[in-house]
Amino acid sequence: MKRILILLALVLAIGTVRADIFQDKVDEALELKDNAEILKMLEAEAFRGNLRAALQLGIMYRTGDRVRKDMAQAIRWLEEAADVNWMRFRFKLGLDEAQYVLGMIRLKGEDTTPDSEEAAEWFEQAAKQGNTRAQTELADLYLNGRGVERDPEQAWIWAQIAADYATGDELKRTESIRDAAAKQLSPEQLAKAKAFVDGWYPRSI
Repeated sequence: MKRILILLALVLAIGTVRADIFQDKVDEALELKDNAEILKMLEAEAFRGNLRAALQLGIMYRTGDRVRKDMAQAIRWLEEAADVNWMRFRFKLGLDEAQYVLGMIRLKGEDTTPDSEEAAEWFEQAAKQGNTRAQTELADLYLNGRGVERDPEQAWIWAQIAADYATGDELKRTESIRDAAAKQLSPEQLAKAKAFVDGWYPRSI
């Protein structure tokens, strides 16, 4: 068991260093003056497996920042960044931020047909990695039965997990969802949900 924990710690450390290097490459690209050169460098990085470069491309195409707005390209690059590909990225989860953004695109139907079921799937992936905004959105979907079967216990769980890290208006919304869900739970269900939250931790590898 000790050897396994050491190995996991080593993998996490390597992953952190690798993520920092990937972000440095993105920052380096964004410092370039020519938009065509920025796009060229980010695409090259993304093709090398830099998920943060793919995320940046997706955000740029979604907002029309430095490139012409193109939702098809935005979704393509965001899905690349969000994808869980064990063969290509050993011990690597898709980026939770990309998963969250894809969830919002599908939920709102940005230049595409709204799909709350797919949105819920992306939010869940991001939520399990500790993305607070995704946790809040997932809690709201469970509370209202959008894209998932209505489940106030799951709504309370994800809202409570999010409330531990949310701030400002997001915290107010999260607490509102949690309190609304709590009113629909029996004391036994609430106790079960609290026990789950106490033992929960985000996926990291």
